[in-house]
Amino acid sequence: VQRNGGRPLLPLDRHRIESIAVFGPYVNHNMFGDYSGRPANPPVTPLDGIINNIGGRIIVRTAPWKNINAAMDKAAASDVVIAVLGLNMRIEHEGHDRRNMGLPRDQQRFIEKIAAVNPNVIVVLECGSPVTINWIEAHVPAIVMLWYPGEQGGNALTDVLLGKYNPAGRLPMTFYKSLDQLPPLNDY
Repeated sequence: VQRNGGRPLLPLDRHRIESIAVFGPYVNHNMFGDYSGRPANPPVTPLDGIINNIGGRIIVRTAPWKNINAAMDKAAASDVVIAVLGLNMRIEHEGHDRRNMGLPRDQQRFIEKIAAVNPNVIVVLECGSPVTINWIEAHVPAIVMLWYPGEQGGNALTDVLLGKYNPAGRLPMTFYKSLDQLPPLNDY
């Protein structure tokens, strides 16, 4: 999927955009994995990283992601939308199986409504395991897998968004399209 006037959406071109909308359940949270210690430095959330590294001349709009009407209004008024979605340690952790591989339903509905009002969407996924993102892959022009990024996650995210770092699209595991593609658990 390619939007943004036929140009790739990433890296963001600061000279072509005037405003960004940033939403999602994890936009203002620092996500750490199971075995993380205390941060040595003040943590930088995705929203903090975007405001500190992209804001300034570019307007950064945000709204509580549960307030879908406010989020849709701000998304429609912006050049680009960054939606920070994913899972958390209550949903996934070592020794715990998930019942499905998708995003929570409220996040799926949220991204569908946001993409309907602004097709220039970048989905940022914060999670520690693969998720099925079939609808997102078909309808959203840019996806960034942030994993559980730790204390400097917001700065790392903006390095990717601005093209200062190219993650090259390599993943250390398979992202299945559905549970049907998983091999039997007893097939070693």
